Amino acid sequence: MTFSDDEVLTVKEVASFLKICRVNAYNLFNEKNFPCIYIGKSKRVQKSDLINYINNNLKNNN
Repeated sequence: MTFSDDEVLTVKEVASFLKICRVNAYNLFNEKNFPCIYIGKSKRVQKSDLINYINNNLKNNN
């Protein structure tokens, strides 16, 4: 596992970043292939991983 200076986002921050509601952000975090990490009981995602996830899904849907 490697760490970087990349920003780590909460569910609320992902919802704001993607301009979706928190319920949809929670659903995204619960998807099988979503690259989230646990910090205690809280889920987080690195911003770069989120962007890569979105880009990969866009490529797969075209």
